Amino acid sequence: MAAPHVTGVAALVWSIHPSPTPHAVALAMKASAERLKGLPWTAQGAGLVRADRAVRAVPASRTGEDPYPEARGKQELA
Repeated sequence: MAAPHVTGVAALVWSIHPSPTPHAVALAMKASAERLKGLPWTAQGAGLVRADRAVRAVPASRTGEDPYPEARGKQELA
């Protein structure tokens, strides 16, 4: 059931910020996802998609940089 939700968030992001590349939107969505407690990152992918965070993260990720580098480090170590 995740695919329809992720697609909807991507559409929302592009409706607000129409210029980012698909890679930038995907990066923003992954970096802004919320980790779910009790599940290893391998069982939840990037986590719970957060539309509010993804919309705010897109301008920071237009260059391809991770807007939440501290979150990536925690996921990789889990």
